[in-house]
Amino acid sequence: MPLGKPGALSDRDAWAVALYVNSQERPQDPRYTGDVKETREKYFNFHQYTMYGTERDGVLLGQHDNTGAKPFLKPDALRPRTFDE
Repeated sequence: MPLGKPGALSDRDAWAVALYVNSQERPQDPRYTGDVKETREKYFNFHQYTMYGTERDGVLLGQHDNTGAKPFLKPDALRPRTFDE
C-alpha cells in the first residue's frame, strides 16, 4: 500500500488508512432492524470487525436510510408501509 509501492507506509500508517476507510458511511445494512445498536448486537459476529453502530466524529455510523442505488436491498424497517387492501 499504495499500489506498486510496497513498504511505502508503516504498519501504523496502513492501519490509520484502514480505520479511515472503514469509518466512512456506506449503504444501510440490509439486515437493519430499525435500531443500529440492536442490529450491531444481533449480528455481532460480523460487525465486531466493522465500525457499524459506533460513533465516529459525532456521527453514529449506520444511522441513516441510505441503501445506495439498490432499493431492493432496503431493509423492511425502512420500507414505506402501505395500508391498501
